[in-house]
Amino acid sequence: MLRIYQNGTLFEREPFASAPETWRRLNDIAFSGDGEPTTCPVFEQAVEVAWQVREEMGLDAAKLILISDAACFDRPGVQQGVRRMQMGAHEIWAKLDAGTDDYYKVVNRSHIPFTRILKNITETAQWCPLIIQSLFLRIFGVPPTEKEIQAYAERLREIQAQGGKILGLQLYTVARPTPMDWATALSNEELDRIAAKVKELTGLPQQLSYGGVL
Repeated sequence: MLRIYQNGTLFEREPFASAPETWRRLNDIAFSGDGEPTTCPVFEQAVEVAWQVREEMGLDAAKLILISDAACFDRPGVQQGVRRMQMGAHEIWAKLDAGTDDYYKVVNRSHIPFTRILKNITETAQWCPLIIQSLFLRIFGVPPTEKEIQAYAERLREIQAQGGKILGLQLYTVARPTPMDWATALSNEELDRIAAKVKELTGLPQQLSYGGVL
């Protein structure tokens, strides 16, 4: 993929051929996917491979990006991989979709305790500045309550109060069909209102995603 980007043939293929000229850049090499990338038992080695290939091809400006639910941030191999990423252009995106334990259990449906997610984000942000990525949606037709948004903002303030560095927020809503038909998208106006409230409560810079595009 990197080779055909470099020689230009990537943009002879659809859907890349229809990309505007200004979009024809290599922005990043991301660890993401339909599963949690940090559960990979050789995550640290995978980061090293990506680092070396990027360096060998002279693509140092391309960021290494990790998009993670933060559940495995406490694993030594994951921490070593992140520290390696920090040696060059990089971003670490940590998911935080709730402000309360009850809401977390509905939205994330994970066996990982909410307290562990918060602890991992806080402790990692103390030595590696993070971007927080958050999904807001309608649950059985109901958007997040004002109380939930206030609790979400409070969790962000707590992370910062404990020495965690948050570079900014990526706020978005449902962009494609979900496994649960009761999980549906907010309107642009609803997402804007949530973003404005979070901005008021935290002052953190934001990116908003409408229809799945940041």
